[in-house]
Amino acid sequence: MERFLLNVTTAILREGVTESEHAVDLVFDVAQLPLQDAEENAVTAYKVTLSDKYVHLDSPFTPVTDFVCRALYRYDGLCPILNINGKPIGIEGEDRQLAQWEEIRDLLLSDYNGPFVDEQLPLLEKSMAWQQSMNNYCCLGLVFPGIQKHTYVGWQTQREVGLSYAQNTRFNELLTCTGQDSGLRTFTVESLHQTSDNYTIEKFEGTICIAQDDFLASWAHVVVGYTQYDTTYSWTFKLERMTINQEK
Repeated sequence: MERFLLNVTTAILREGVTESEHAVDLVFDVAQLPLQDAEENAVTAYKVTLSDKYVHLDSPFTPVTDFVCRALYRYDGLCPILNINGKPIGIEGEDRQLAQWEEIRDLLLSDYNGPFVDEQLPLLEKSMAWQQSMNNYCCLGLVFPGIQKHTYVGWQTQREVGLSYAQNTRFNELLTCTGQDSGLRTFTVESLHQTSDNYTIEKFEGTICIAQDDFLASWAHVVVGYTQYDTTYSWTFKLERMTINQEK
């Protein structure tokens, strides 16, 4: 079983002044499931367990920390399926996952109400689409970077990624293999476009390392900064991987 430690920090600045800063640490355990290839389709399945988390929300969001912590468990037990190129193509047990979310949502509604809940619940509902979790840096987007098992220097791939379920802003990520050393491949992370109708990118850079013959990242560090209207968002994502003993 593989364990991933994901550290996310974000700062929100308005007119150059820091308005709030937040931090989330997530611990994911990832175990490979038996191969699913009833018709000789080369796919691989995994089970993801959220084993620990830490959430620090700056004022005035501190009172909803418990709400955010409980909402994180909507992805607990997610079972992504990857094709031969390492691209997520679906999840196993989608009905089970949605039923789990409905239970979490009902419990949140029984304990919380107000404008924050009215705003957040539709966003959480939308984020239950499996593509959101698999292509989001704030969730599993760096654990499963969509890279095939064998590449060469200069090899590239791209995908659309998000930074947080709470924001609809999407980015076109470009990954380029820049090195191979002792079985470990290094990929640079950058954005295909610097501007859109809604934002201007100030910084989009990072590195993902992944072993040969593997779909799961070994290490990642990505920094993203962009300005939307009069607000600047700064994100830092750090991912570390370790192998743990399989529990009996």
